Amino acid sequence: MRFTHYFGQYRISLTGILISVFFLTTGCRHKQYLLSVVTEVDVSAMPEIELQGTDTGLEIIGVREIGIIDNFFVAATTDPAGQIKLFDKETLKELAVLCPEGRSRSDLIYPMLQPLQLVNKHGAPTLVIVDNNSFIKSINLKESVMAGHAVVDTILETFAPVDGCALDVGDGKWLDYHGIYYDDPRDNVCTSPTFIVRDNQITQEIPLFGDIMNTEAVAWTASFYIGLAVPRPS
Repeated sequence: MRFTHYFGQYRISLTGILISVFFLTTGCRHKQYLLSVVTEVDVSAMPEIELQGTDTGLEIIGVREIGIIDNFFVAATTDPAGQIKLFDKETLKELAVLCPEGRSRSDLIYPMLQPLQLVNKHGAPTLVIVDNNSFIKSINLKESVMAGHAVVDTILETFAPVDGCALDVGDGKWLDYHGIYYDDPRDNVCTSPTFIVRDNQITQEIPLFGDIMNTEAVAWTASFYIGLAVPRPS
């Protein structure tokens, strides 16, 4: 009887411990959720938007991005015979077909156009392109029209910008978006994305997000932490 009594006490005690541990582990587990502000917009109350324009009549093969700088209308295309096409902004007359697909200085292997960067460098309208995720090319548009081929002012082997999103911010500096880096995908350990300011002397990181939250589908984590820098119109 004494053994049965002690065993009964032990069994009850063990059950209690197991139940306590279960509630402690499940109750104290802090689940993380991505939260965002929900904004409701009454579409019916908004005025109709009418886009007005005229047909340019331009037939451009595989347009990817367009932009205007000074008197140039610039079209970046997928046409291997000329991936950059320049037109007069007012008359839409074709001025030059530049950068066929190739590996020479005036060619482009695969231009990264996010965004299309049209800047004035030393007073000259310039197209800045990250090519093949490996080179930054600075194309002087005025000189290119006169020469009949892309005149590349500078060519720089880069720091492998993520998705080609390297932004020229002037003074020889570049802004590079560095996305999520998986320290160990098996354990869902990720390094937060940053913007990185670079030039020949310095590298400075600008954090974008805090710690990365745990996700059930590790492979999709990066889609929730995306950064992109675009130049202001000015």
